[in-house]
Amino acid sequence: MSSTTHRVIAKAALVALAGLSAASCQLERMFPEEVGAGAARLSVRNAVKLISFVKDDANCGMASPSVMQGFRQDGELGQLGSVTWTVENCTIDFGPELVAVSEDCNGAKTLVRGSMVVSATKTVTGILTGNPEKPVIPQAPDAVTFTVNASVRDYELQLTDRDSILVMQRADVEVLARVHLAQSLSLGVCSIDTNELTFDAITVRDAVFTVNDGEGRVFDVDVPAVDLSGQLGKYDAKENYVEGSITVWDKKVDLNDDHVLDPDYDAAYFQSAFTCREDLKLPYEYVCLPITPKLAEGAAKLTVNNVGNLIGALVDDTECGFASPAVVEDVEVSGQVGHEGGEALFRIDSPCTLEFPVKTALGRNCEGKTTYAEGTAHVKGTMRLRGRVTGDPAQPIIPTSRDPVEITFDVTFDHFKVSDSESSKSLEIVEGSLTGRMAPRMALDASTGACSIATPAVTFSDLAYREGTIALLRKDGNALQLTIDGSSLDAQSGSKDGVENYLEGSIVVDGAPYPIPLEEGSAPTLDPEYDAASFAAGYACTPNMVPATSEAQCNFRQVIGDGAARLIVQTVGTVAGMVNKDSDCGFEDTFGVLMFPSEVVGDSGDMGSMTWDVEACTVGADQRVVYAEDCIGGATFVQGHAAVNASRTVYGERTTMYLLVDAIEPRDHHDVEITLTDVALDEFVTYQLAAGQSAPIGKLTIHEGTLSAMVEPATGARADEPETMDVPTPIARLSQIHLRNARATLEAQGKVFEIAIADTSLSATNGTFDAVTNSINGTIMVDGNAVTIGGPLNPAYNATQFEQSYVCTENLAGPVR
Repeated sequence: MSSTTHRVIAKAALVALAGLSAASCQLERMFPEEVGAGAARLSVRNAVKLISFVKDDANCGMASPSVMQGFRQDGELGQLGSVTWTVENCTIDFGPELVAVSEDCNGAKTLVRGSMVVSATKTVTGILTGNPEKPVIPQAPDAVTFTVNASVRDYELQLTDRDSILVMQRADVEVLARVHLAQSLSLGVCSIDTNELTFDAITVRDAVFTVNDGEGRVFDVDVPAVDLSGQLGKYDAKENYVEGSITVWDKKVDLNDDHVLDPDYDAAYFQSAFTCREDLKLPYEYVCLPITPKLAEGAAKLTVNNVGNLIGALVDDTECGFASPAVVEDVEVSGQVGHEGGEALFRIDSPCTLEFPVKTALGRNCEGKTTYAEGTAHVKGTMRLRGRVTGDPAQPIIPTSRDPVEITFDVTFDHFKVSDSESSKSLEIVEGSLTGRMAPRMALDASTGACSIATPAVTFSDLAYREGTIALLRKDGNALQLTIDGSSLDAQSGSKDGVENYLEGSIVVDGAPYPIPLEEGSAPTLDPEYDAASFAAGYACTPNMVPATSEAQCNFRQVIGDGAARLIVQTVGTVAGMVNKDSDCGFEDTFGVLMFPSEVVGDSGDMGSMTWDVEACTVGADQRVVYAEDCIGGATFVQGHAAVNASRTVYGERTTMYLLVDAIEPRDHHDVEITLTDVALDEFVTYQLAAGQSAPIGKLTIHEGTLSAMVEPATGARADEPETMDVPTPIARLSQIHLRNARATLEAQGKVFEIAIADTSLSATNGTFDAVTNSINGTIMVDGNAVTIGGPLNPAYNATQFEQSYVCTENLAGPVR
C-alpha cells in the first residue's frame, strides 16, 4: 500500500474516531504512523518559528543591545570572514493567552503563547566591515546559519491561514537551520531574508504534544524523540521536503516514504507570503551579484576626491610642497621675459611627506562642508604654470588663460584618506601608490586681475594605481578591503568646456578589470549626488574670486592696459610740461618761438588769444634726470627723448612787451591749451617717486611710437598779481590722447611686460578740473586686443595730499579749486 493511500485511510479513521468520547482518547495509538507524521510536520513549524522569536527579542535575544554589540568576529577587516552573535539562557514568555507576533505579506498572522528558555547563535559569513551595526555583508544566499536550543513549556503556535495546531506542553528543542537570502534590488547582493529555510537538523526530546488536526480531533501524544531535516519552500533541488523520524509513544515512525513536508503546500501562496519585503528584487532569486564591481566603482570615484584634496594641500605646502622656498627658488622658467608663451616648471624630485597623524581639517567651503585628511602621503611631481614671463623670481609667470596649470604627481600612500562632514564615504589607501595629472580651472583674482585662484572644477587624467595597492572603502560605518592592481581613469570635477561631473576609464580590483561606468551606455558620472548650483555655491565666497567665463577675462591685458593707459597719460603730461617750459626749442624759446606767434587775436588791452607752434623740438635726456620736484619731497624722473611738434594757445588780456612784442596775460585758470600734434618717442620713460620711495609702482618705457594729445592745464593765480593766472600746477585735463604704433615695456612690482600698442583713445583729468576729479576713460589696443579703460586716474589719489604737492610753487597765490 502506498504512503499516500495510507494517509487517506488514516485521516478517515481519525475522522471516524472524532465522535468518540474523551475516554476513548487512546484509540489514536492504533494509528501511530499517521499521528507521528502529522506531529512531525507540526513540530517543524513550531521549531523553526523559534528562530524568529529569539531573533526579534529585544530583552535578551538577538535584538537586545548586549547581544548585538557582543558579537565575535573571525577574520580580517574588509576580507571574507564570519560574525557570530550568541544568546544564552534567554527567557521569552508570551503569557498564557495567545498573542499576535507577526503578519506576513498575505495578511496571515502568527499567534503564540507559552514560555521558553533559549540559547542560540547566529553566524553570518561574508565580508567583514568593521561596522558595529552591520559588521558583515553576506556573500552567498546560505550565508546565515542559526542554532537554537530551547526548553519550552505550553508552547502553542497558530497560523491564521492554517487549521492545524500543535501545543508543545513540554519539550527540549534543537534547531540547526540556514535562512536563505535573496538579491537586494538596490545593492545586488544577497541580503533580504526569505521564508525558504533549510533545516539541517531539528531534534526534539522528551516532549508531550497536544495535536489539533483542524478537523475537530484534539489529542495528546508522548514524543520521546524527533530527528528531522528538510526544506521550507524551495532551495536548490529540494522543495517542501522532509526526512527523518519521529517516535510517538513507543513507536518510531520513519518519514522517508514521500518526503512531503506540508500536504497543503502551494508554492505561489508560500512565496507571496514574503515577496512584499522591502528592497527585494522581483522575481526573487538567489543569485548574489558580487560586491566587487560596486567596490571598484566606489574606489574610482573616491580616488578623485582623495587626489584632488591631497594635491591641493601640496600646492599650498610651504615645508616641502610647491610653495616651499626650495621648490620656488629652483623653478625653471622658459620663454622671453615680458612676453606670453612662457612656462614656469616647479619640481618636487624628492618625496614631500604630508602627514596627518590625526583627523585634520584641510578646509571648509562656502556652504559649511569641512574636508579632512588622515594618514600619510609621500608625493613627487611637477607643476607647470603657463603665461607671460615676468622676470620676477617671486612670481615668474602671470597666467594668461583659464587653464594655465598642469600638475603631475606620483604618490605613495600610508593609511591615507580624505573625508568630509557631509558624507559617510571615504577611501583609505592602506598602502600603495598612484600617478596622474590634474588641471584646475582658474578664476579671476579681482585684487590682481590675474586668473590665479584655483577652483574645484578640476580635470583629472591618467589616474593609474600601481599593482598591489591595498585600500579600504568605507561607507555608512562599513569598511571593505580591496586590492587595486591598476587603473586608467579620467575625470572632471564640476564643469569645464562642456564636460561636467564626469568619470570614465577602468580599474582592476581583486584581480579583475572593471569598466567605469560599470554598465555600458550608463552616464559616466563622477558624483551621483552632484548639483551644479550647490557645487558653484561651495566656492562662491572665496575672497576676491570672480568666475572667468571666457579666455579673454584671463589674458591679463586688462591689467596691462589699465597700467599702460595711466602711464601714457603721465607721459603726455610730462612731455607737454617739458616742451611748455623748454627754452631751447620749446614754448619758452624767446627768440625762436615766443617772439613769433603763429596767430594773434585781439589788440592790446582787449581779450584775445595767442598761438605758438614748435616743430621737431627734442626734449629729454640720455640718462635718468629729475624733471620736477614737488612740495612734499616727491620727484618726477625722465629718461629718453621726445621729438615734439606742438602748438600752444593762451587766452586772456592782450598786452605788449617792450612796446613792440605781442604778449598776453591769462585771466582764468583754464586759459591755456597745449596740443601735441605729433610726438615721436624714443626710449622715453617718465615716472614719479614719492618721498622715501626707491622704486615706482609702475613705469612705462616707450621704445618707439607716435603720440598726440590735447592738454589743458589749470594755471594758478600769481601771489603778487592775483588777476594773472599763469602759475603752473599739476591740475590738467587731457583729451584726444593717441599713442600709435608703439612698442613699450611696462614694469610694475618687479614684473616686466613687453607690449605692442596699436593705438589709444584716452581722456583723463589730473586733480579736479571742471568738477571732474582724478578720472580716466577710453580704450587702448594692447597686443591686438581692445581694452576698455575707466575709473580713477590715480587709484591712491588723496585730494589734500595732491594740493600739498604744489602749494609751495613760487609766486602761487594758493591752490586751484
